[in-house]
Amino acid sequence: MTSKPATVANSSKQSASTRKDLFDLLRARGFSFLPARDPDAFELGHMRYPTFIRAGVRVAIQSGRCLGEDRGTAMIYDSDRTDVVVWGLRTEATSRRKGLARAAMMEILACADETGVTLFLEPVPLEKSAANRAALQAFYASLGFSPTGPKCVVMERAPAKTAKARRTR
Repeated sequence: MTSKPATVANSSKQSASTRKDLFDLLRARGFSFLPARDPDAFELGHMRYPTFIRAGVRVAIQSGRCLGEDRGTAMIYDSDRTDVVVWGLRTEATSRRKGLARAAMMEILACADETGVTLFLEPVPLEKSAANRAALQAFYASLGFSPTGPKCVVMERAPAKTAKARRTR
């Protein structure tokens, strides 16, 4: 991954534009939306993130940000509208082991391809009973994500080339 600048001019304005496109596509594909201020939105540490919910799966995403790896540590950078961080993917206990998380991620990947968005994530188990890091890395690798550094702290997935070709017509 090439190094991203710490700030990008007008990133919040650009971010809102892509977020609208990506968020609208996700809603059209059957996801319900919870804004970050909603008490039921995905929470990680003391931060809440915009969350999409479908069939027992919650996915937290944020546009205008990207992740990078520096000496084995994930770093957060401001970016432009074509970068989105997946902050979390959770499946309700009663919905696990049914392929619902994979199906939700496949829909998100299709929407990301349509909008030309690169996705970033840090494959870390969110719960003690969750899969270990290696299993998560394998899961995301099967979806087209690749490590950005030697320790696989951060993974990214660029939009499919066919989607870019559609957008430029």
